[in-house]
Amino acid sequence: MRPRFYAPKANISGENIVLPDYEGRHLRQVLRLTSGSEVALFDGNGHEFSGIVQDVGGSSVVVRVGSQCAPPALEPGLAITVASAVLKSRSMDNVIKCSTLFGISAIQPVVSARSEVSLSSLQQGKRMERWRRIAVSAAKQCGGAVVPSILPPCNLNELSKNLTEVLDSGSPQLMLVEPSSSHNCLSISELEQPENREAALIIGPEGGWTTEEIEKGSTLFKLVTLGSRTFRAEVTPLVALASLFTAWKEF
Repeated sequence: MRPRFYAPKANISGENIVLPDYEGRHLRQVLRLTSGSEVALFDGNGHEFSGIVQDVGGSSVVVRVGSQCAPPALEPGLAITVASAVLKSRSMDNVIKCSTLFGISAIQPVVSARSEVSLSSLQQGKRMERWRRIAVSAAKQCGGAVVPSILPPCNLNELSKNLTEVLDSGSPQLMLVEPSSSHNCLSISELEQPENREAALIIGPEGGWTTEEIEKGSTLFKLVTLGSRTFRAEVTPLVALASLFTAWKEF
C-alpha cells in the first residue's frame, strides 16, 4: 500500500502541489522517500489521488497529483458531529483520534464547568492545531479520505446555536448523561434514526456534567444514556459512537 499524505490542495490531476509542512517532514524525515516515489494523496473532503514525489530537496516537498482513485475505506453514511467537553490533554487527544477513526464529520470542543481549561486559553493556544494534526493522522491510519472539521471551542450556552449552524434543521442533538440522572432519558438503542442520518453527540467532562448543566441541557437537547453503566470520559465517545452506529444500521 502506498504511503498516504494529507494534501488539501490535491484536487486537479497533473498539478504540482506543496504538502503541508508536517506532512512534508513525515515524507522526507520519517519515511525517507525520494523523488519518483509513488504516494497517495487525500484532500480531507473524501477524494483521493495517486501522486509522484517531485522534489524533496528544498524547504518544501512537492508532489505531482495523478489520477483520482477510490480511498481504501468507505466513508460512513452517518454524519455525526461529536461535541465533547474538553478533557485533560492526552484524554482529549484520544477523543479526537477515536472519533476520527469512526468517520465523523466534525468535532466541537466544549468548555464545561469541570473542564480544566478556559475558553480564552484554547482560543489563544496551539491545542486546536494539535487536534487538527491528530485528526489528519487518524484519517491516514484508518484509510479514510475525510478529515473532520475541528470547530472553534465554545461553552455550553453557545453550543446549541453552534450545532444548529452545522446541522440540518431537525437533526437531533443528543446529550449523554449518567444513568443516575433524574431526568427522563432514552437509551441510545431506543433512538429513532433521523431521516437525514445526521446528529450531534454531546459528551461530558471528567466528573460528569454539573446539575446546572444537565438542567440547562434538558431544555436544549435530547438526554440519552448508555444504559446502566458509567464510563470514563475518554472512553465514552468510543462506546457511544459504536452504539449509535449499530443502532442506526451503519455497522
